[in-house]
Amino acid sequence: MEFKNRASNSRIAAPNSQSDFAEAAYDANKTYEGLSLAGYTPTDSPDEGKVANSKYEAKIYSYEHLNEQDGGHTPSLVLTYTVDGLDVEKTHEVKFVTDPKGTATPMQLKRNHLYRIVLNEKHSDMTIAGKVEVMDWTAAETFSFNDLPFEKDLNASLLVNRFASKNVDESGLIYTDNQFGFSADNTPSASAYEAFMVAWASGKYVDKDNQHGTQYRVPTKNEWMLLLREKTEASSDCPFVCFQTGKMTASVFNESIQIGDMPILGQSYLMYDDGDKAVYALRFMDTEQAAAYCYKFDAGTGLSIKIIGLGKESTAQIDEVKAMAWTEPSKYIEITLPANGYYASTDATKQTLQEGGSKGYYWSATQEDLGTSGAWCVSFDVNEAVVTTVTDKGTFYTLSMISDYDTPVVSK
Repeated sequence: MEFKNRASNSRIAAPNSQSDFAEAAYDANKTYEGLSLAGYTPTDSPDEGKVANSKYEAKIYSYEHLNEQDGGHTPSLVLTYTVDGLDVEKTHEVKFVTDPKGTATPMQLKRNHLYRIVLNEKHSDMTIAGKVEVMDWTAAETFSFNDLPFEKDLNASLLVNRFASKNVDESGLIYTDNQFGFSADNTPSASAYEAFMVAWASGKYVDKDNQHGTQYRVPTKNEWMLLLREKTEASSDCPFVCFQTGKMTASVFNESIQIGDMPILGQSYLMYDDGDKAVYALRFMDTEQAAAYCYKFDAGTGLSIKIIGLGKESTAQIDEVKAMAWTEPSKYIEITLPANGYYASTDATKQTLQEGGSKGYYWSATQEDLGTSGAWCVSFDVNEAVVTTVTDKGTFYTLSMISDYDTPVVSK
């Protein structure tokens, strides 16, 4: 742990004027090498030498500190830590301010006061949350960081929960009474293939087995982009999902989509891992939809998209995403899109399935441009997974559904 801008001498014999901060020796950084706060939550299995519900703490001391606004002398503690079983080192800085997410008014560190810093690991990107409690000898005044929500709450808040877990069955959308059925399994023989319909832009449908329940729609282009990225011209740094070595680097790019009345504008990163044959991503960072993604393609099961909500305040880094809880189903949302192939527009009776098991195509409800022949869709295979356009709207692609905004989001 490092104590940054720690007062290096007492202020008792010195006037408390802002000009004193010009003194080069007023504060300095100090490192505490010997602190070890190993511990675990009571729900974990006790390791040797650890006792459930143990309290691990350390005390350090400082002189009083007259803390000026925006003067570069705000004291803080920088903690470096790891999580058991993961070879990932992270840092977390706690500043002595009363409102770390607002005006960040500096605290004036006083003699004979206890400044207690409480740290907790809150969710699966290994970020820690904390609060500073300021206590004098006769009364207590507490300044708290906003609590980070638990991972189940972060996952539940993501709009990707609106995507249905199954495709539409072979009966397709029944336009006469606005019904459809979910497929019992996601194989080509149990899936609906339909040509593009302009009616999808406004159509709402109910599951024929639950006619008074959730209303569903065909996803728009932007709704599909909650899961995938629009395909752009291929380059050595393509900002869409590529399962190919050398096609992507982990550089940051801005991502902006509009979902209903909600604009989502954040920073995103994509990184391919050749060992896992997976693309890892951070998307929509600094927004309520901030999340980590793991993309994998398998010809037998199709495209798997696993998602872990991170929260707006997350400081997760792209090189940490691989180590997240992708093997623990309770920690993530998973959306699977089978590689069901397609039927050509000339095959009206759907006799010859094209690319079944090797590629997947899913319609959106969005035309490329009003009045043109094209429309937006999802396309994926062993090389890439993208939102793109197709010129022939008569092609028979698979249908997937998303719940309408008028119905509650239910976390998977």
